[in-house]
Amino acid sequence: MNEFRESAEKKDTLSSSGDGTDALINKLTADKLFQVQKTSGGGSLLSSAQAPEGTLNRYAAVTAQGLGYLPLGLWNSAKHNATHPLEAATTFGMGAGMAFVLKTVLPEGGTAGKVAGAAIGLYFTYKSAEPIMQSYAKAKDARSTEDMDAASRQLGDALGTFVVDSAIAGAGYKVGSHYSGRMLSSQAFDGFADRKANFYAGLERAGSSLFEKLPFGVNPKSTSVDASPVSSLSAAEHALAKFASKSPLEPATPMEVSMMLKSRASDLRIDRTLARIAAGRQQPLSDAQFAKDFSARQESLAVVKDFASTHGLAVKDANLNSGRVVLAGTSEQLSRAFGTRISQFQMPEGLKFFAPEKPLVMPSALDSHVSGVLGLNNRFQAHPNFIKHALPPMAVPDAGGRRPFLPNEVADAYNFPKQSMGEGQSVAIIQLGGGLDRLDNAKYYLQHGLKEPKINVVEVGEAKSKPGHAFDSEVMLDSQVIGAVAPGATQNIIFAANSERGFADAILRATFPEKGEIPNNVISISWGLHENGWSREGINGMHSAFKKAALKGISVFASAGDDGVRDRVNNGKFNAHYPGSDPNVTSAGGTRLIVDGSGKRIDEVVWNNNRQVDAGGGGVSEIFPLPEYQKGVGVPPNANTGKPGRGYPDVAGNADPVTGYIIRVHGAEEVTGGTSAVAPLYAALMLRINGALGRNVNGPLNPWLYENRNKGFFNDIVAGDNGGYKAVPGWDAASGLGSINGTKLLDTFTKSLQSHK
Repeated sequence: MNEFRESAEKKDTLSSSGDGTDALINKLTADKLFQVQKTSGGGSLLSSAQAPEGTLNRYAAVTAQGLGYLPLGLWNSAKHNATHPLEAATTFGMGAGMAFVLKTVLPEGGTAGKVAGAAIGLYFTYKSAEPIMQSYAKAKDARSTEDMDAASRQLGDALGTFVVDSAIAGAGYKVGSHYSGRMLSSQAFDGFADRKANFYAGLERAGSSLFEKLPFGVNPKSTSVDASPVSSLSAAEHALAKFASKSPLEPATPMEVSMMLKSRASDLRIDRTLARIAAGRQQPLSDAQFAKDFSARQESLAVVKDFASTHGLAVKDANLNSGRVVLAGTSEQLSRAFGTRISQFQMPEGLKFFAPEKPLVMPSALDSHVSGVLGLNNRFQAHPNFIKHALPPMAVPDAGGRRPFLPNEVADAYNFPKQSMGEGQSVAIIQLGGGLDRLDNAKYYLQHGLKEPKINVVEVGEAKSKPGHAFDSEVMLDSQVIGAVAPGATQNIIFAANSERGFADAILRATFPEKGEIPNNVISISWGLHENGWSREGINGMHSAFKKAALKGISVFASAGDDGVRDRVNNGKFNAHYPGSDPNVTSAGGTRLIVDGSGKRIDEVVWNNNRQVDAGGGGVSEIFPLPEYQKGVGVPPNANTGKPGRGYPDVAGNADPVTGYIIRVHGAEEVTGGTSAVAPLYAALMLRINGALGRNVNGPLNPWLYENRNKGFFNDIVAGDNGGYKAVPGWDAASGLGSINGTKLLDTFTKSLQSHK
């Protein structure tokens, strides 16, 4: 029966009912929504008006109408999934399965993973969007407005289904990603992750090798057949060399270098282990665990010994756990061994240092065993971050309520917990100059009714504790701040040479103490230099040392600098301060603290007494990428490069010299400030917290701090600036996450540890 006859019969039936339907049909006919047209077979049918002319017009019309049908499509899809839960579960499972496949097959980072992930995602999006494409195809072939309406309804239904199913699949992907990520990041899958990483690294090397063989280019990383560059002058040394006179270094000059052996574990395994420790899923490593899985290989030491023997160098010391091998020889022997020339440089003001004139090279046989060489330059590497104030130590508050403090008064203002004073804990205090005056120290604690802490002096290499230097203020500040705040803790003050090698050696000594020395729970560092003042080898050596400390559960605090964003460099740029900018270090910025008559904190702003000079450090690294734990906190791009990077500081505390710390140096009391005081202040807080908990909270502290930043233990600093960045709610590059309420921090740690039992 043809369509016209069906419509006519329907019309007669409606007419006989007497309900006025005739009038409705006549109206529709008058509106030309129904017309009688001839069919190709000679018959006729009741048909709608012609569809719009032109494909683009049809696409536009079906899109507009389809969006109008979207709410209905959403409802239909939701109702369908509710009545067909198995289909919804299948969609959810597909999303979870896709997440598992992506995390299992693809590399855990880098361009390859992102490109492959995007391609797979686009493919699945296309497959799920097929009904949408079909609705547009139907609209293109439409002959009538009825066909267009049907296509629009199909588009609305398809869009609704796409949105609802995407949400279900997205939820599955999120859940699957979380649990498969947890599973794949577990210790049981470390071997699998290493094999996967090695596979993709092999592909990259193969691609690089192929590129070198192409006639139109040479890989710029390649230098020669049997050698590769491992070190060069830092940017600062290049700048100094322009103004310095150069002369040959006496060939027989005795020298030592530290060759850093690679860990038996891959970088991927180290990072995975650090992530588990930070998340509380794995305990920090014991000495035995570290030696088994993360020390250097005996084979690597043997290769270095052969290298030393070949070039007439003596092996003075070797430690597979720290990976440090000390080689001794003359400047001539070391120059020949590393394919360079070591020269003496002298600045106009008299400063002398030696350094290699060109990049070092090593035999390719060492590439898989040695990560770097430190010690072929002896330029002063770092400066202390303290600033003295002229106020008498016991001056009354000024009109702004500002006054100097004893360190324990600052701890009380920040509500540090009193359950422990650091008993059973030990802290390494890194010093690159100056000396400890034990008599002055004893008088300080006696005068203020404080308990004198136990202090050990550790001297690395040729470095000595030599009181009588201007840097004594740094030594006494660090020691007396920690001693007044955590008197129950043992202090190991480590003196090392002020060079890249000396700095890295000090961190390794704090992490791997020698026989008879007390292991450390915390490291405090108040020295640093702008990032461009370091060679690549120096940064790599320090960064590796900080990772090893984190693996062993040692928290590291370092000052953020005292010159705002300038960091003692007059180049018109923002200069990041290292090691404060290292992602494995908790960087301590500066504030001005105001208290009431009872010593309670009532106000706090970013420390800045002169725009940039005499202001708390902070900024964005040019060397380290944005760490995972800082994603989502609003770290701006680097002001010089426009690229994302590690933002610092992480925390802040009283550093203004006007509200500085009363210490004793050279037989008299003085008021000293700077972020040099903030690093030991928070190191002392961690000694109290570890003592109260009866264990180290973890090694890499930053991931935990950022994850729990909204738990109420931060005093958010929202006023002031450091000459380049303003304090704003939340994290900022002037005050980090803020100053710390110590008791609330302990409470949060306690709850966190209980949740992981």
